Amino acid sequence: MKLSELYNKKWILFIICFSLSATLLLFLIEYSHERKIRTDSLNKELSHYTEWINNRISRNLNDHNFLKTEIDSILTLLPGDSLRISIIDSTGVVIYDSEVGDLSGLENHLNRPEIREADKNESGTDIRVSASTQVKYYYFARYFKPVYIRISLRYEMSARQMLQPDRFFLALIIILFLVSLVIFAIVTDKYGKSVTLLKAFAEQASGNTPVRSRFEFPANELGQVGQEIIDIYQKLNDAKEELLSEKEKLIWHLNLLEEGIAIYSKD
Repeated sequence: MKLSELYNKKWILFIICFSLSATLLLFLIEYSHERKIRTDSLNKELSHYTEWINNRISRNLNDHNFLKTEIDSILTLLPGDSLRISIIDSTGVVIYDSEVGDLSGLENHLNRPEIREADKNESGTDIRVSASTQVKYYYFARYFKPVYIRISLRYEMSARQMLQPDRFFLALIIILFLVSLVIFAIVTDKYGKSVTLLKAFAEQASGNTPVRSRFEFPANELGQVGQEIIDIYQKLNDAKEELLSEKEKLIWHLNLLEEGIAIYSKD
């Protein structure tokens, strides 16, 4: 493999790794930021829903028929058809659920992640498969003493789409990655050739022999510097050869002079 090919492959590999790492880092940062914004927006919306529900039902929490009538009415007013509303008392007992008729079979909810978080921070969230309906939900719970009001969104149908980052942004990142990769490749290819030629020249010059190869550098700053270095080297080498030639001539004349003196002495 030629030196230039090896060098270029190293540079291309470096560029790909660098561009990919930078793009991935940018993607992760923006993805996390955008997801947080969307999550906060969704939680804020669901928090308003729970507050509205609490205002509607807080006057008669012990009447199951009242809760059913009110919450059924609320569900018709809320957007979407994938909402599930649960009312849980302070001990963890579910006193109403819009999708579960028989509440006696439900286990205590006090240890549910969103309930535990709501107990500490007023509100809490979680994403998991429901033990009672076997459906994956995005859970949002808020604690209105003495009850927790929990809204569950079907994750695959609604919550996932709401939390999904904009695909346009993802496509833009990929395009920027490809464009930057091409630009880096073009730029480094020119400078890479200059460095390769300089390295080849240095290897030849280190052997203390005249450099006979012809080096044609690319038209860039590094190429100009490389060409100037080679020109200076050639001039120095030419001057060295002239000095050696003059030295040989001087030695030859001295030898002739010594021979002439020797012959004259014999005569």
